Amino acid sequence: MRVPVFFVFCIQSKINMKRLFIVRHGKSSWDYDSVKDLDRPLKERGISDGYIMAERLVKRELKPELIISSPGIRALHSAVIFHRVLKMPPESINIDPDLYLADEDEILKLLYGLNDKVNSVMIFGHNPGFTDFTNYISNLNLMNIPTTGIAILDFEIGKWNELERGKLVKEYFDFPRNR
Repeated sequence: MRVPVFFVFCIQSKINMKRLFIVRHGKSSWDYDSVKDLDRPLKERGISDGYIMAERLVKRELKPELIISSPGIRALHSAVIFHRVLKMPPESINIDPDLYLADEDEILKLLYGLNDKVNSVMIFGHNPGFTDFTNYISNLNLMNIPTTGIAILDFEIGKWNELERGKLVKEYFDFPRNR
């Protein structure tokens, strides 16, 4: 039996795709003078925006296989909110110290090191690195990823170390005040 070419193409395209969700942490609180930047918590608005944005992903049926967060409390709390709303298994969330205030090169290095069996990953972190990285790897040309802003980028690649702007096939950007 011969498999139609279109069917084969669809199977290959799905196999050779990687999806990257880039999420800036929610709005953080500056109410505590003695708290170190790493330990700064979310404001109430940061928490509610996290639920709003995670629910938008649920409605669009978008869910990563893996979440990786900066250890910054505001980023980690945001990641936990998404993890909970998306009903992901406990082992699908990780903390990576290299994401704390990471620049484009550090973010790219982290992504290049991902297991290629993972086809979609959501990273949580901080500006200016997340905006700079998003502009580097996409065509979005953002001035700033607002708090709890999400860039979703699809690449036609089979391995994470092939990640580059030229392989980008689809991009989407959203943020809480976008509606």
